[in-house]
Amino acid sequence: MDLSQSKERRVPKYWTVFVHYRDGILSGEYPSGMRLPSENEVAKLFGISRPTVNHAFGQLEQMRLVIRRVGSGTYVANPEKNVSSSDISSAPSLKTNTLGLLVPGLGQGEIFEPICNQIVFTSQENGFRVFVGNTVALRGKDDMARGPFAEELCHQCIDQKVDGVFFQPLELSAGAEEVNRRILDSLKTAGIPVVLIDCDYLSFPRRSDFDLVGIDNFRVGYTLTEHLLETGVKNIHFIARQGSAPSIKIRFAGFREALLSHNLPIDDNRFHSVSDYETEISQLMSMRPRPDAFVCGNDHTAALVIQVLGHLNVRIPQDVRITGVDNLRYATLISVPLTTISQPCEEMGRQAVRAMMERIKTPNLPTRDFFVNFKLIVRNSSGATPTAH
Repeated sequence: MDLSQSKERRVPKYWTVFVHYRDGILSGEYPSGMRLPSENEVAKLFGISRPTVNHAFGQLEQMRLVIRRVGSGTYVANPEKNVSSSDISSAPSLKTNTLGLLVPGLGQGEIFEPICNQIVFTSQENGFRVFVGNTVALRGKDDMARGPFAEELCHQCIDQKVDGVFFQPLELSAGAEEVNRRILDSLKTAGIPVVLIDCDYLSFPRRSDFDLVGIDNFRVGYTLTEHLLETGVKNIHFIARQGSAPSIKIRFAGFREALLSHNLPIDDNRFHSVSDYETEISQLMSMRPRPDAFVCGNDHTAALVIQVLGHLNVRIPQDVRITGVDNLRYATLISVPLTTISQPCEEMGRQAVRAMMERIKTPNLPTRDFFVNFKLIVRNSSGATPTAH
């Protein structure tokens, strides 16, 4: 799907009603105390449904521009008395009916493509087009070069006056957190709502004040570790690529919790941030006692670990059991099919748009986490009976 394509731009139906009466009340066209037409009458006038009118009147009530009386009707309040500048500034203020997509991982793997496609489709269903700017330029860049391009794309979104931005924080490069901070500070200064995709930009246990849509990574780490423990292993270690996203540390926290619940040691020597897989995995396998299982931060890491273990003549799952996260296509094609976590990417995209619509409608909502469910896919690498597909 070409993310640059979009349906004809259109304004949400409730917005037309909301703006008509908001501007009429503030201009004095509808004076204080006046009874507005009923919801049924407005629905017929604008050719829309009654629930849509109810939504628009609800926005007016939230701004304290109207008073709704059950069984009596909707009356214009005194805007000078009841409405402050902060009320008006906190009301929906769509600029362009455009949402920005700032996802450096787009084109780098199988996870973000379906998420972004669904974001585009669901945004269009809600009357928004999606601006992707020069996202394609990020695809050919190495980890160090992606920061400046991401910042440039951020400024493109600001110049386009988008009404919100979906942002996947950068990872795997020095200074990624600071680049992410600059991007988010710029968007916040511009008054643009942000929904984070997949992970926060701050390292666990810190949490930023932006909405986040993803999977519960703590429960992911716990689920994978408990699954391995149920196969009888004892000396489990956690492997991640150096510079990985904050979500990896949350998975490690879940890993530790599972060990604790089974009365096993939880020292940090079980966490390994790896850059040279051949050397560092070889060193791990020379330890005594030797690890008998690895929870890997994702499928990519798991595939590299399996490759090194093959060079060392370590058998999987007889000698070492392994799990990953993401359920990438090659998880079934590597030398030993990989036990992993499957993420519902399309549902993640739909939830991201729902979160954005709510954030635009009510900017002062508290910071929220939206977790979509995941599924454990059992294959040969963990030494358990494979899941039927």
